[in-house]
Amino acid sequence: MQIETVHIHGFRGIQDAEMRLHDYTLIVGANNGGKSSILSAICAFYEKDGFKFNNKHDAPFDKESWDGESWIEITYCLEADEKLSLKEEYQREDGRLRLRKIFVSRSTEHKPGFIYFVSEEGVVHENAFYGARNVQSGKIGDVIFIPAVSKVDEHTKLSGPSVLRDLLSDLLDDVVESSEAFARLDSEFKTFVCRIKSHCTSEGRSLEDFESALSSETASWGCKFELKFSTPRSSEIIKSLTGYEIRETSSNNEVAPEQCGSGFQRQFISALIRVGAEFRPSKIVKKTKDFSPKFSLVLFEEPEAFLHPPRQSQLADDLRKLASVSGRQVVCTSHSPHFVSKNANDIPSLVRVRRDRGHVTVWQIDSAMWERMAEANLAINEIAEVYPKLKKRLSEDDSAIEMEAIKHSLWLDPSRSGAFFAEHVLLVEGASEVGLVNRLIGDGYIRDTTGGLVVIDTLGKFNIHRFMVLFNAMGISHSVAYDSDAGKDGHAEINSLIRATRVQAKWCTNCTDFNNSLEKVLGIGVTGSHRKPQHILYCLDRGRIDDKKLRAFCAMIQALLPDVSITEVATDASSHAVIESKPMVAELA
Repeated sequence: MQIETVHIHGFRGIQDAEMRLHDYTLIVGANNGGKSSILSAICAFYEKDGFKFNNKHDAPFDKESWDGESWIEITYCLEADEKLSLKEEYQREDGRLRLRKIFVSRSTEHKPGFIYFVSEEGVVHENAFYGARNVQSGKIGDVIFIPAVSKVDEHTKLSGPSVLRDLLSDLLDDVVESSEAFARLDSEFKTFVCRIKSHCTSEGRSLEDFESALSSETASWGCKFELKFSTPRSSEIIKSLTGYEIRETSSNNEVAPEQCGSGFQRQFISALIRVGAEFRPSKIVKKTKDFSPKFSLVLFEEPEAFLHPPRQSQLADDLRKLASVSGRQVVCTSHSPHFVSKNANDIPSLVRVRRDRGHVTVWQIDSAMWERMAEANLAINEIAEVYPKLKKRLSEDDSAIEMEAIKHSLWLDPSRSGAFFAEHVLLVEGASEVGLVNRLIGDGYIRDTTGGLVVIDTLGKFNIHRFMVLFNAMGISHSVAYDSDAGKDGHAEINSLIRATRVQAKWCTNCTDFNNSLEKVLGIGVTGSHRKPQHILYCLDRGRIDDKKLRAFCAMIQALLPDVSITEVATDASSHAVIESKPMVAELA
């Protein structure tokens, strides 16, 4: 069983949002964007660790636009044997199971806190899914939730539910079933009981005497008293007889987990989950008429917390491996561009959230949309066909749709992946513009009016439209600045492609070209492309850029930036539309 989609309605700042889950799904966005609300809604569906919908904290914040309904709906994709074990009234031909948990309802037919089956037509059944709530909980798998702030002992305690206890229970249950050592313990324990009962204290007291004395008191009732000692079961061994310790390898000294740094604790928790997944027993599941799927969902909030960048990258890889196991999915929320960069080769598994005026909006590219975007991006190849010099820069592989995914995975390194957390992105051609604009912002010549500006180079003009298409589909506010390169083969058409893309991109707020090279705009000498970034900054530091030209350049960049934080960009369904560039290219040709 796997989760296919999650649909949340009327939960905190989420009026209505739907997303598709993959084996590994990464939810990103700026602080207070709504990421935690998504995980909380899923926890409320499963009632993980007693987490339940709280009308005071979880009801929609915007009461005026609320329709009075709060629920979360999850659609599962079932294996063939799981489908057959499902009650006939819940079975669908496509093998999907759609369930809705009601939190608040205007209907008197549906009770809050219960899960209901939803038909293919979207009709919610009157009767609760499998009846009682405690029965429902065993039909939807298990959840492991790791909040942004958590301690090792919360996941390693043996006196109550925890990742470590569940893992040890699985392992020890198998040991108890098959171990000769445990069989010997059972036999020797019975011998121990016989001997310990007859053993006397220094004062001549024994357990046997205690039994005999108490039995004498109840003899008139025809009863006798016996003490019973049982061989400890696996659960008792784990709870009362098991512990663990962490030792510092160089000194072999024991270290209390709470004394370790927060980074180590987060890494230890993730390692426990990862190793635990490898040690899960592969028991043969007996065929049964009862629907009880084996499914585990890991919800990890900000896994990168307290970890330095290389550790973040390693953890991102580890979590993807964890999600590759059948019957397991991983959903993470993150503020880390390193995590986004690791997801760049699978754009559809990336979910971006943003909060505008209290309302949370979800942005995601599905597989079909990604293919249409890739086809639209190939418009640049049609321009190159007309100009031999441009055509030489492309290979046969560049015309393949699959190459678009590879290119994005290379382009979206950690520095560019910061765009997914930005209030606004300024797209420029190369490192020269990035270095200059960032320096001018730092020196106070250009104001960051958004409070979260990121300047990104697109590795040349040929890729600008690609970034615009991607950012528009993910709801990322952006503007564009580029050289016109007047007179060069094909650049007039490329400039037109960028302008046409801007017209269709609802999230592109502005677009301008320099009408000349950056050096000419600044009035400095031209140098080799490999020295251009350092040359421009050197001229800036040495005061070799004319003040009027510098201020004119700053004014041009400032005009590209929004006056205030982005809150009024359209967020309707049309904003998700794929930008179609090919018809425009055909006209140019």
